[in-house]
Amino acid sequence: MARRQDHSHDEIRLMAIEAVEALLQQEPLSALSLRRVAASIGYAPSTLIKVFGNFHYLLLAVAAKQLALLEKNFATATKTLAPADALNAMVNAYGELAEASQSLFSLIFELRMPDEAPLPEAHSALIERVLSHPEACLLLLFPSLSAELARRQTRLLWAAIHGLVILSLQDNLFLANQSLSKLLIVQLENQINAIEALTNHHREVNP
Repeated sequence: MARRQDHSHDEIRLMAIEAVEALLQQEPLSALSLRRVAASIGYAPSTLIKVFGNFHYLLLAVAAKQLALLEKNFATATKTLAPADALNAMVNAYGELAEASQSLFSLIFELRMPDEAPLPEAHSALIERVLSHPEACLLLLFPSLSAELARRQTRLLWAAIHGLVILSLQDNLFLANQSLSKLLIVQLENQINAIEALTNHHREVNP
């Protein structure tokens, strides 16, 4: 087994994160353990405890890496595409992430801290940055939305997208021969139509 001085703290951190990602390509999250991850990179579990603090913070680091990649993807869509096209690209990227590795997707979005502890502020801020991109698109599509309403509608929209992804992964949609990507676009259109109806109603009530 490698000795700690063989790699720096940052190198071990990166190795462990990549090991978790590789293991989750082959098996469910429930099969993962600190001992398995440590063994796969040639270190003792105690070394990973020194680097991450505990197993949950290792998993959180993996989730943060994937969220950062998703945020970068969303940011590119926001900068390079029209708002409606950017939203289409975002929901497709979300679905592709889920289909690429269900176990990794579960880790990113279902990870809970022990003893009902809150997520670290940095992680919560990363989630906010991810959601800021569809929110920016909604504000461009519906400039009459207040900041508070845009924030709420973004989260309702993404809850609908996430729910569809989860049902698809669990094979609980009961729709034969329907691709997830097409269903996501239909769901997105439904949500956009609902927001448009809401804004039209608001204008009629408050001309």
